[in-house]
Amino acid sequence: MISGCIDSFKEYAGECITDVNTAWMANKSDKCNNSSPEIDTWLAPLIQMGLFKIEDAENAAEMILSTTEASDKIVISSGYFNLVPKYINPILTSKAEFLIMTAAPEVTKFIHLQTYS
Repeated sequence: MISGCIDSFKEYAGECITDVNTAWMANKSDKCNNSSPEIDTWLAPLIQMGLFKIEDAENAAEMILSTTEASDKIVISSGYFNLVPKYINPILTSKAEFLIMTAAPEVTKFIHLQTYS
């Protein structure tokens, strides 16, 4: 009985978060014309909440890393950016310029884990 309530909550919470993010993106997308030479930056909230089946950050990272061009400068800022092989390989083989800003392991408490962060 309790697991049913938890599953319902996960589904409902995921839908609510997705709705908020979708509304934000719809509101901003009409102001961002990618073909405009005056606009070279796009800022978007990317949410990663696997528990609620929301993987915006992972999907966006994969899309960005797979479509870079030599003239691109990619800036990634995340408190929890995890350089897993599916991210490392495209970065190392790309001709684009990358700047990755992330929190130090001491800040995120990852320093105490037995794996790399």
